[in-house]
Amino acid sequence: MRLVVFIPLMAIIGLLSVSPAIAYDYSLGIFGNANLDDTINEDDLSYVVGIIDGTNERTELADANYDGEIDEEDLVQIEAIIDGQEIELILFDSAGRTVVVKRPIEKIVCCHSNVVETLRSLDATDKIVGLDDKTLSNEEFFPEFVGISSVGGWEPDLEKIFELQPDLIFVYPVSGEPVVEKFGQIGIPVICVDCYKPQTYVKEVQKLGYVLGKRDEAQEFLDFYLSYMDHIEEVVQAIPDSDKPPVYLGWKFDPYKTGGQQSGYHWKIIAAGGQNIFGDLEPMYPAIDPEEIMERDPQIIIWTPSKMGGYSLNVNETSDLQTIRQQVLNRPELQGLAAVKNDKVYLITDHILGGARNFVSIGYLAKWFHPELFQDLDPKAVHQEYLTRFQGLDYDLDGQGVFAYPSLDE
Repeated sequence: MRLVVFIPLMAIIGLLSVSPAIAYDYSLGIFGNANLDDTINEDDLSYVVGIIDGTNERTELADANYDGEIDEEDLVQIEAIIDGQEIELILFDSAGRTVVVKRPIEKIVCCHSNVVETLRSLDATDKIVGLDDKTLSNEEFFPEFVGISSVGGWEPDLEKIFELQPDLIFVYPVSGEPVVEKFGQIGIPVICVDCYKPQTYVKEVQKLGYVLGKRDEAQEFLDFYLSYMDHIEEVVQAIPDSDKPPVYLGWKFDPYKTGGQQSGYHWKIIAAGGQNIFGDLEPMYPAIDPEEIMERDPQIIIWTPSKMGGYSLNVNETSDLQTIRQQVLNRPELQGLAAVKNDKVYLITDHILGGARNFVSIGYLAKWFHPELFQDLDPKAVHQEYLTRFQGLDYDLDGQGVFAYPSLDE
């Protein structure tokens, strides 16, 4: 057994208490956003005029045409962006790279399903000509893409992408470097985008709205998304740190690997009003000794069963999840934990815990963590509206779909 250094739980919570909840980033990283807010409008024109006149401080994004000078030509570019008539758009992607996107965009390749799902929320999938294997294999959620060309898996097939001759490519920041290197050299823009991190998702949706000429659709979706997330945020901000339960998150396929401070799972726990007991660990997905879990004694355990649940199941088909939950409760090494003693072990599937749908899971977590504060929150209703209104899927969650166990009704 490896050497374990134990940290007192209250010290850990102190480390995690930098802010009461997620620090969302709404700043729009597009050149032309001179005043560094969440949109490009007449205020940016005024700000650039102030820079030219010497009354406003220069900002990097004020250089709208990215030529190294801030002058009248930047005003022309900003006006074109406001009118949706820009010939090219320059932006920072989620990897911090500067990307120049030229118009028109006729063919798009997406190398991960989170961006595909987000594009569908913006009614912007009609120009997709290539998709990753994970998206194509998930016919339950992406039925309309049968027949679209595959561009590989986690490691994209560069030759296949080249054959499709796209005008724009979307990749994960963590796996897109080979695509960036190959296609950046030949002038095909590659945008690195996550579309799963709560703290940056709004900014990414705004940016995609500009890139794809879907600003109104992006705003409509964000109005829906933020009405839900802002409510959770408002409640969580008022909860003292001492009332936020210590939480452990584990996986069925690797029960003692969890989400560290750099993981999306960490931020979901924080957003829902919990304390990630391993949020002090820097690795994104650190391996954990069971003794560490015992020492930190979580009040709640969230378990993510792999490849279980889903949209095709009847709502009563929960026997597999029941079995897994009982197995967690029966683990000898977990006996004595407050979470086990108090029967506070909850299962939530990656259908809603991961990816672009993770906002749905944050509602489930919030109700499990603070049932008395979120009595009016209905994550299933939000999930249903998302599927029907923004994803165009004909699923009735009153009769089908298994995503959390025990259900909120139990």
